[in-house]
Amino acid sequence: MIRFFIFFLGIILFQHLSFSQNNENQFIHCGTEPYLSEELIYYQQNLNNYRFLSDDTLYIPIKVHILGTDEGSGYASESLVRNAFCGLNQSFEQVNVQFYLVGDFNYINNSGWYEHENFAPGRNMIQTNNVPGVLNSYVVRTAAGACGYYARGVDGVVLAINCIGSNSQTWAHELGHQLTLPHTFLGWEGTIYDPSEPTPESIRFGNAWRQVERWDGENCRHAGDGFCDTPPDYLSYRWGCSPNNPLGIIIKDPLGIEGNVDGTNIMSYASDVCVSNFSDEQIQAMRMNLLLDRFNLVEFENQFGKIDTTLNVISPQPNQDIQFDNAVIQWNSLPGATEYLVQISALPVFTSPIFNQIVSDTSIVLNNLIKDRIHYLRIQPMSPLNTCEPFIERIQFFATQITSINFVGENNFKIDFQNLISVSQPIDLRFSGESPKELKVSLINMSGQFLWNRKEHFVPGQSYQIETIGFPPGIYLLKAQNSKGNYITKEILIQ
Repeated sequence: MIRFFIFFLGIILFQHLSFSQNNENQFIHCGTEPYLSEELIYYQQNLNNYRFLSDDTLYIPIKVHILGTDEGSGYASESLVRNAFCGLNQSFEQVNVQFYLVGDFNYINNSGWYEHENFAPGRNMIQTNNVPGVLNSYVVRTAAGACGYYARGVDGVVLAINCIGSNSQTWAHELGHQLTLPHTFLGWEGTIYDPSEPTPESIRFGNAWRQVERWDGENCRHAGDGFCDTPPDYLSYRWGCSPNNPLGIIIKDPLGIEGNVDGTNIMSYASDVCVSNFSDEQIQAMRMNLLLDRFNLVEFENQFGKIDTTLNVISPQPNQDIQFDNAVIQWNSLPGATEYLVQISALPVFTSPIFNQIVSDTSIVLNNLIKDRIHYLRIQPMSPLNTCEPFIERIQFFATQITSINFVGENNFKIDFQNLISVSQPIDLRFSGESPKELKVSLINMSGQFLWNRKEHFVPGQSYQIETIGFPPGIYLLKAQNSKGNYITKEILIQ
């Protein structure tokens, strides 16, 4: 019977190791227990026997749990998680596997799980909250001192906030573990390779000895990670490299043959700027795990479709004045999109946006814009499968006080009105100025239909009511046109 090796590592063994990326420098890279599962050994022994398995794209559901403190603070932002999810799917394109998000993010308030320094609280978190029939990933503040780990047995991935993002491979690395992949340097965990010393024939791994992989490949199936297309790797610490030179140091195998460690494999400990791929055998093993042992998760059809990126911002229009404390932002619904990341900034760059939220509707009303200031708007459409679409339709507008239509220089004639009313509430128009004025005043819906029209000499102090019974919620335009054909249009929101 194939032995199932387990080797528990103390986190303290790695705390002296340094990292090349600032956002990870307080963590070890991966806290997953080194192991070689019976399933993986079977896959590796039967790679050629399962070539007939489907090579179609596999769609796999993921439930994301976002942890916070007992008081409900400290959550990872949804935009950060979705950027990381985009990177995850990009990394798995080569595997012909795409993940999709299941339902809303599950927010959990538990300080002991949010910041856990050892694995016991994390395993308890997973056992308590795992959703059946999906892969489960948890985003926490501290993940047992690591950037992330896969908890075997309870089947959950845990990720540290500071180690995820669009340019991080932490999520892909840990999901590789969840789909049975070990580190490329399996067996060297807890042992620092010393090039000045002879390389041993075997190395202690759990309760047994494992062969050290050689450069000639003769023992590849029984040494290291057991894959014959991943070259020898003895580096169990985080090491730096660059995209232009993704090779690590020269290592010497037990026969004295030398070679450079490959820094492109996602299951290595090379810096994220270098890692980019899985090997062909690693890919086949992960697909075998999904098709043989996790088939209940697999879907073969893309149920979400492609996102149409023909976005049209209905309100505000470019350079339009809008009410600063009652700003209506509205856009058209895009086929394929289920949510939208809306960002509004008082600066042309969006480093510190005033508004930064993901919404499922196609309109929002804001009351916190800066009065008499130019603002910038951009929108990113998303779906549970696709969080990678770029921001589209960047426009600028001016936030100010606009509860009146004012014909400056024309007897100071003005129309005051409420630009936010409830359904069926009448619109009150109040006229003021130095003398009567001939105007055509209209109420128009967003389809261009005139719902109310009146042309006459309006008298200062006069008022009118526009009945709105039967008008659906939405944005309407109040248009006032003078005898010269000049007109002013303002928005009214019925909600």
